[in-house]
Amino acid sequence: LYHPIVEKIGKPVENALILDVVSKLQKKEEVEPASSIYDYHGAKKLCAYYPEKDGLYIVVCTADLNDALSGIRENLGQACALGGFLAVVFAILGFFFSTRMFKRVGQMQGMIDRMKNLDFTVDETETKLLQSKDEFGIMAKALASLQQKLGETVSQIKNQSDRLFDSSNGMYKNISNMTQTTDQVDRAVQEIAEGATNQANETQKANENVITIGTMIEDTNNEVEELKKTAKNMQEAQRTA
Repeated sequence: LYHPIVEKIGKPVENALILDVVSKLQKKEEVEPASSIYDYHGAKKLCAYYPEKDGLYIVVCTADLNDALSGIRENLGQACALGGFLAVVFAILGFFFSTRMFKRVGQMQGMIDRMKNLDFTVDETETKLLQSKDEFGIMAKALASLQQKLGETVSQIKNQSDRLFDSSNGMYKNISNMTQTTDQVDRAVQEIAEGATNQANETQKANENVITIGTMIEDTNNEVEELKKTAKNMQEAQRTA
């Protein structure tokens, strides 16, 4: 019924895809609008069709695939060029931010190393890092708070150590005095032991003397008994005389 090329008006349709759609419409089959790619004399064609609801006519639009996709290819080329440019830009930005990030990480590592060596001083680099409002600044503030707590803890430990050292010195002096007193007591005990030994020797000698005296007394008693007997004999003799 209509064609841009006048000679084709009233001619049979040569498009196999459209012939198939016409055949379906003649069979009262429902056909939905669609598009497809087909070969036409060795060339790729893009075809889109729209059947009228009563099947009285079909609107068909065809174009060479290369012509139809030329805009897409052009846009694709531009998109690739833009993508390449953006890739370079993002690579530069990524390098910048990664360098800055690694620098910040190095600064934080420096803080941790100083804390490891019990160095709780704050240098200019750390001050700048603490003033930052990004994530590294937040982490640096947390590390600074931990650094302060550790410093206070170390200070408390040092004070307790000083007190313990003073107590140890006092205890050492007391032990020294106690040692001297113990030495004096030991000497006194030795003297007492020596005196007790001498006293024991003297007591032993006195015991021996007492035994000797006891023997002498016993002998004297025997002699007294003899004297008593003799006196009695003398008394009897006197009485007899």
